[in-house]
Amino acid sequence: MTLRSINPYNGVVIEEFEQYSDLKLEELLMQSANAFELWKRTDFSSRKLLLKKVAENLKRNAREYALSITMEMGKPIIESHGELEKCVWVCNYYAENGEAFMKEEFAGTDAFLSYVRYEPLGPVLGIMPWNFPFWQVFRFAIPTLMA
Repeated sequence: MTLRSINPYNGVVIEEFEQYSDLKLEELLMQSANAFELWKRTDFSSRKLLLKKVAENLKRNAREYALSITMEMGKPIIESHGELEKCVWVCNYYAENGEAFMKEEFAGTDAFLSYVRYEPLGPVLGIMPWNFPFWQVFRFAIPTLMA
């Protein structure tokens, strides 16, 4: 089946995409699992730098990305820019605070040693609504990537 991105204003097909087969989906899930094994060993300072680069990319290409949002869903261009600004913010926020959020927390109990440790468990699948195409993904993906 072919999926189409259609400009809601004029009905013009922007792009077409073939639906993934079950085999392709399995391959992508395996790639995700392999990438997770590498990513969980990436230190926070490297993650921070990468998130900062993503924020810079969003700022540098905001016009192009905003136009894409507007064309694909009919959102006014000013709102598309606002959505991108929130994405820049979330990248910078987690770049600066993510490591602190993941620190072990020691707890006073009757045991010799009690603490909460945050550890990555595996890939995460997110199914996002269409109404904020960048923000919905960034608000989910950026803290997940930092963790």
